[in-house]
Parts: sequence; C-alpha cells; structure tokens
Amino acid sequence: MAPPAKTSRAEIVAAARAIIAERGVAALSLQQVAAAVGVQAPSLYKRFDDRAALLAAVHDALLEELAGVLAAQTLARPAQALAAMGRAYRAFAHRLDRLYPLLFASGGTPSPAALAALAPLMTTLDTLVGRAHSLPAARTLTAFLHGFVTMELNASFQMAGSVEDAFDFGLTAVIRGVIGGGADADAPAVDVARE
Repeated sequence: MAPPAKTSRAEIVAAARAIIAERGVAALSLQQVAAAVGVQAPSLYKRFDDRAALLAAVHDALLEELAGVLAAQTLARPAQALAAMGRAYRAFAHRLDRLYPLLFASGGTPSPAALAALAPLMTTLDTLVGRAHSLPAARTLTAFLHGFVTMELNASFQMAGSVEDAFDFGLTAVIRGVIGGGADADAPAVDVARE
C-alpha cells in the first residue's frame, strides 16, 4: 500500500494562490509553495510539471470560481442579468486584486475552465442578440470590463468624479450598444439599472 499523500492538488493550488495574492505572480516559486504546504519542492513535481503548470492550475481555479459568480447572476431578465454579471465581474476582480491578471494570462485555445466561465455570459447574449452576434458582443463587453477594472486596480482614475458612476455609465452604454447591434442611435433603450 502506498503511503498517504502529504498534500493534495487543491492544497497546492490554494497555497500558490495565497502567495500570488500576497506578493504577486513574480514572487511565486515552487520552493515557496512546497514550504507553505509542508513538503519538499521536488515532491510537487508529482502533481505539476513546472511553475507554468502550477500557474495554469491557479488560472483554471480562478475561472471556475468566476463561472460560479457569473452563473449566480442569470436569474434576472437577460438585460438585467448582463448588467448584474458586469457588476459581479468587477467585484470579483477587486477581490482578486493581484490574482486578476492571471485571468488573461493564458493564450491559445480556451481551456474547459475558460469555456465554463464564459457559458453564463454566452447563454445570456444568445438570448439577447442571437447566436450569430453573441461572440462579438461578449468580446465587446469583456474588453470594457477588463479595461475598466485594470485601470481601477492600477489606480489610473485620478480625475475628480465618481468611479462608480463612470462604471455604471460605461456598462449601460456597452450593454445598450451590444443589444442594439452596435452604435445604432435608434437602438431601443434598455433598462440595466441596479436592482
């Protein structure tokens, strides 16, 4: 019978996540993670090929969490659900802080976790704009959210005025734009006010 494992994959990922949250991605090393979970660094290679594989696991864990956050917003009518998803995404990003850049760190083909995270958004957009337009709409909304949140997390909004109001204004404008098919001035007004 094999001896019991001293740590689990989930514990290793949680330790890596905690290190990144405290010190940033650049500070992450397998040695620090091993020390945090009480094993020698070489034993981590039983579960992860290298640091990049561990970062990919943290990335996927964050996306799985985001999927749950977004799915919880789908109970409202579609336009309101979309606004609620935008606000929930922003709150999620603020909770992540230093972990947030990992959401956009992978390239290439989306992982199953990335597709699962997108599913609530895509389903809502399919209802609102049709399947043929849901991907461009998702890209537009994601670009706004990511840009706004990145600027907030980097303390880039230095001018006077309410950042909350700016976020609500931008979110409403983007949602109205994607629902109305873009920059169509005759697009119907959509109520995306906070519930």
